[in-house]
Amino acid sequence: MVEFLRTAAAERGAPVRVLDYGVGFGRMTRLLADHDFVDYYGFDISAPMVEPLFSAPPSRYASDIRDRIMVGSDLPGLAGSRQFDVIFTVSVMIHNSPEQAREVIEGMRAVLAPGGCICLIENRQVGISMLGNLWHAGCWSHDFANTTASDMDVDVDDGILADHGIYFLREPRPGAPRSVRVPGSNGFEIIDRPGYLVRSHENTVAAVRGLENEINVGGSQLAELRDAVELYKRAEEHATKAFTGVADGLPAALREKVGPGHLIDVLELVPALAAQLRESDLANRVQAEQLRNEFEHRLAEHRNAVAQDEIRIRADHAEQVERYQWQLGLRERLSALMSTDHEEPSYANADHRGAEPNIPVLASQLFQFDAARDTRFAQQLSGHERVCHVMHQEWFGIRAAAGALPGHKLAVSASDRPSALDIEAVAKLFRLAGVDRIAIHGFSTAMAAWIKGFAGAGFEHIYLVWHGAPVMWVHHDERRFFALALDLARQGYIKRIQGMRGGSHAAIGPLGWPQQIYNMPPNYPQGMPRHQRRHEGAIAFSPSWNLVHKNLASNVAGAVASDQVDTIWVLANDFQLPYPTEKKIEVLPKLDQAQIMDTMSLADVVLNASVVDCHPMVELEALAVGTPSVRGRLGMDALEDHEYVGLTQVGDALNVRDIARTISRVLSTPDMELEQMMASYSRQLIELSSARYIEFMEL
Repeated sequence: MVEFLRTAAAERGAPVRVLDYGVGFGRMTRLLADHDFVDYYGFDISAPMVEPLFSAPPSRYASDIRDRIMVGSDLPGLAGSRQFDVIFTVSVMIHNSPEQAREVIEGMRAVLAPGGCICLIENRQVGISMLGNLWHAGCWSHDFANTTASDMDVDVDDGILADHGIYFLREPRPGAPRSVRVPGSNGFEIIDRPGYLVRSHENTVAAVRGLENEINVGGSQLAELRDAVELYKRAEEHATKAFTGVADGLPAALREKVGPGHLIDVLELVPALAAQLRESDLANRVQAEQLRNEFEHRLAEHRNAVAQDEIRIRADHAEQVERYQWQLGLRERLSALMSTDHEEPSYANADHRGAEPNIPVLASQLFQFDAARDTRFAQQLSGHERVCHVMHQEWFGIRAAAGALPGHKLAVSASDRPSALDIEAVAKLFRLAGVDRIAIHGFSTAMAAWIKGFAGAGFEHIYLVWHGAPVMWVHHDERRFFALALDLARQGYIKRIQGMRGGSHAAIGPLGWPQQIYNMPPNYPQGMPRHQRRHEGAIAFSPSWNLVHKNLASNVAGAVASDQVDTIWVLANDFQLPYPTEKKIEVLPKLDQAQIMDTMSLADVVLNASVVDCHPMVELEALAVGTPSVRGRLGMDALEDHEYVGLTQVGDALNVRDIARTISRVLSTPDMELEQMMASYSRQLIELSSARYIEFMEL
């Protein structure tokens, strides 16, 4: 979408005015706010859906977000005189019936600028519009090319997204016939209706069978219920036809009692009809006999039709029943496997996850697959498409580290263990995404259940990255979780374990991988270069929590001792130096990952000279935004001789003078020289991390 809009803006020579139809909580708003070539507006029918966006808009639109986002049912009325160069949807039309979808398109056309384009990212191309499934009160597959937008030029691109089609709708040129085009050897090429039906045949068949895939634990009962409903409907139809054929011959008094002519009405009135006709003359008796014979004949035809329909319906369900039985078998195997899980460790100690503070998170589901917060800063590298990184939702640092890596992401609860149905649902997502390698980041008893479930579902390549160091085994749960992980590896559930702290493989044994795994800097779009945003009196930012191994006090004391630092920002609201200082120390409010990196980009130096760390994300996030970070010794097995490491690494992280000297050394380095140094280090680090993961996971 971003590249499409970038091209449209370049063709116009000016920013393109865009309308996000179905803006919701603002996922696309935040994405497009970063691009100057987009003049963004949004529309939604639901006020509660857009309220989170109104409460926390992107900074670019903070002053006029309520003017840019229109809420209501009448798009043309809300837009007024405004027209838009591009109007787009993402999975909006599927919630509308064919009639509603045509009304939505007409509303869009009313506010589309001359020469503009409607871009629909919706269902895969089908030959007819139809109901696909019963989720959310019904999801529809629309034939945009020849039904929903039958009087517009339509370009259909079905080769970019695996589960969606992309439709570009434009007004036909005056006097020219409308056309439907699909990708060909020379760009988009015109296709006729028969050709389009053939092209969309497979998707159409899949959509027709969509409702049958609703079979769950009660699948067989649901199938029988559907059969019964179908049989009754057919009986109703035949009865209505039979009744209509003889209704004119009924006496007036009897006809008034019949009602709408349902099957039950007809059957109940036949005896009364016969009694009344017997009291009539011979002609009426003959007429009654004829009526009875006609009814019995039609009933026999109906029974025969029902029998044929039953045979056909049962044949159609055979494949689904077989699949359902396989699913039941999988669930039984998973349930049996996961019922032997280890007991839950105690969480009563305040030192739980010593490397991770207890950061509160909003209530969420048990798992989140490829959530926006886990993919928005991911590096886009080839060779990792088959990998899914699995981490805990609650563990801030490890989640950020996994989120920067290429590949798919699964964030799971650290406290609630999955059921067999949860494992089955995630296994289906993995197979649809082509995942056959699973990297586990962090550990808990809940994660142990996920690992057993993945193995039971047929995933053989499961690898564990241990984001910890043996020194942290002083904490009870760190020891307990490491022992549990090692036990699962020895049982064959985990293929390899990699301890990020150098040399940890010696404690793991044969299952330990000797080379170190490296985190990657997030894929953060840098704004103003460092040399254009330097402060005369430097700002130092220490985003670490006030924990012993994070060494926050030594970092701040070092910044105070540096004559080049004027202001110090910290996040820990429980921090205070034991002596007064004239320098300004500001405690910032709690920030999420994106806000932390935005704040780093405003600082001149980041402080992270910790005493126990593996490969801290603070340093890598600072690297991503272009701000240097002082660091403690990490003992990495590569890149330690890089000039950026030599510049920023503190000799003794517990020595305040060493930290102050390192800060001053960094701030005294010419900006252009430092920028080139950081770009070189970032590039080499990403290449090294990618190569290590490919080797570790046998890709």
